[in-house]
Amino acid sequence: MKKPTNLLGAGIAIGVVFGVAISNIGLGIALGLAIGASMSYSQTKENKIDGPP
Repeated sequence: MKKPTNLLGAGIAIGVVFGVAISNIGLGIALGLAIGASMSYSQTKENKIDGPP
């Protein structure tokens, strides 16, 4: 199963949508960047532990 590699972009997109919902796009982008970076880091950490398929 192929895992997604562009988690940072997905996090920013989710943050922008959240920011529009709360009428504060700057906060949404910052939160999306933090969430995307943490998802990306955890994904690379899992790949290093599991090794190649």
